[in-house]
Amino acid sequence: MSKRRIISLAPSNTEILFALGLADEVVGVTEFCNFPLEAGQKEKVGGFSTVDVDRVVSLHPDLVLATDFHEETFVPQLSRRGINVQVIRAKTVLDTPKCIAFIGEITDREEEASYLAQSIEGEIKAITEKIRRLDDSKKPQVCYLCLDDPVKIARAACPPNALIRITGGINIGKDFPQERPITLDEIANKDPEVIITPRGHGETVDLLTYVRNQTVLKETRACRTNRVHRVNADLICRPRVRAASGLGLLARYIHPELFGHAEAVE
Repeated sequence: MSKRRIISLAPSNTEILFALGLADEVVGVTEFCNFPLEAGQKEKVGGFSTVDVDRVVSLHPDLVLATDFHEETFVPQLSRRGINVQVIRAKTVLDTPKCIAFIGEITDREEEASYLAQSIEGEIKAITEKIRRLDDSKKPQVCYLCLDDPVKIARAACPPNALIRITGGINIGKDFPQERPITLDEIANKDPEVIITPRGHGETVDLLTYVRNQTVLKETRACRTNRVHRVNADLICRPRVRAASGLGLLARYIHPELFGHAEAVE
């Protein structure tokens, strides 16, 4: 029996496929599929938002795994050309177990997927159980600053908002209108106790250094107590196998008294 030919249009899907032991069946990935390292050796079919449909078709896939981002663009194009496309839907990394279970189902890896999904669910539950015991007075004000020009922070509709809440923080950006520009003065007036900056979010500068060098932010509780941190955006923005690691890192940044200090910069 010949092996299936699978193409992944998202780094999160790629990581799950490899974790389920399907590396040999993956024949194409995006330019952003960077984990595990072996994924980089696969044929490239474009970027996450710039899929080369002709290239996908030329690889003769039996299955293409897309995301809801592709649903109105590349999914119809591929379907019209007779390609079997399955859409993996996730709002945040908390949906990772569900994504793993679905991919396991459509690739005949139900047993492996069930074990992996349950393991991740257990890790997430261990974090949320500790947070559940906290009252709001013990939850610090958190700012997730993801761009410098223009300044951009996580608002109520942004995935990091849910993760900050799950890990015991109060997102200062949740009350700002989604589309309205924000200034550093407004962030300073909120006086966040923790500022988290991502790496790999499309930023053009080192946001950790940027925050620490802003005079207007120096008197915030976060800067005065050295609670300005960096996190690998891949760990908290993609519903992938390492989802619990990203959530655990946020928990250590926000509640080191409960989870221990995170010294390493991700």
